[in-house]
Amino acid sequence: MDIKKNNRISIIGAGNLGQAIAKGLVKSGSFTPDNIILTRRALSELTYLGENSFGITDDNSSAVIKSDLIIVSVGPQDAERVLNSFKDDLGSDKHTLISTMTGVSIKKFKLWSVNKYLL
Repeated sequence: MDIKKNNRISIIGAGNLGQAIAKGLVKSGSFTPDNIILTRRALSELTYLGENSFGITDDNSSAVIKSDLIIVSVGPQDAERVLNSFKDDLGSDKHTLISTMTGVSIKKFKLWSVNKYLL
């Protein structure tokens, strides 16, 4: 995938690491906030980012559908549930999936049927 400034990125699990990635992408000048969608169960934690033009939602599936690049940034205990929440929305022609999760093996991704999108 050729990542371009106009690509839409979803960061699934925008806790501390996800938010730092989003801010870093904007600070680098490579992306604008309106091209980044952040997901989190507790949307109140993302309100300030929504006020700064980032997309925010608690719906992983809708974020994935609207994006080209998906960054999964959740804890390993949530990996299976989160991946299952959007795996049917992934398309091999459209999406690239990147994981920041520790403790989740490639074997686990294969079991969850999303490994072909993993960088």
